[in-house]
Amino acid sequence: MAGKVFIDTLENYLNIELFGKQHKFKTNLEIKKANEVVGLLTKEVYAVQGQYIDASSEENKIAILIVSALNLAKKNIELMNLNSDLRLIIEKRSKDLIEILDQGLQAEKNIQP
Repeated sequence: MAGKVFIDTLENYLNIELFGKQHKFKTNLEIKKANEVVGLLTKEVYAVQGQYIDASSEENKIAILIVSALNLAKKNIELMNLNSDLRLIIEKRSKDLIEILDQGLQAEKNIQP
């Protein structure tokens, strides 16, 4: 099994079991978010682990974790870029809409007696 999560809510520690070893981290995440984060990591570790013939060697375990982290970082960057592109599109469309509304208001002022 690649990973499990145990959360100590009293101490705000996150225990993650990867490759049969426990790793303890201090966290400020709520239980649901912590489970989502660990779920993403575990899913990625499983996917990468399938690419290694000897996933039990210590060197390969480290390589699996590094590749998993790099894959997740890449996905994060792609999402940030997508978000940035979307923000720019929304800003431009909002500006265009404001200009159209302003022109309509100006035209209405000019028509009124």
